[in-house]
Amino acid sequence: MTRMSAFKQVLDDCGLLDSDFVGRRFTWWGKSRYGSLIHGRLDRAVCNAVWLDLFKEEADHHQIRTMSDHKPLLVYTQPPPPGGEKLFRLGKCQVDHADFPIINQSFWSNQAKPFSDCT
Repeated sequence: MTRMSAFKQVLDDCGLLDSDFVGRRFTWWGKSRYGSLIHGRLDRAVCNAVWLDLFKEEADHHQIRTMSDHKPLLVYTQPPPPGGEKLFRLGKCQVDHADFPIINQSFWSNQAKPFSDCT
């Protein structure tokens, strides 16, 4: 039995279902050893039938990736707020603010810690 078929068997044994998703289909992408682009839906939210019955509007939303090659998932248990995915845009007024250099330096000096170390 392959690892993937064993994983699928565990999901079946536990009665877990792949939840609906909103956003682009693929949650991961990278390059093959030959240099071609590859992508897939590796990241999923799973739930059982009771969860689906309690949260009929539930869906996992594929967010914009930031520091990883995987897109984070955000599970909504009711309809999400309007607006959808929005890219962050840095404006001139923010850059011209007197505290911008200090805030910017502080932010980037704290970025060495990977997400996997966060609790």
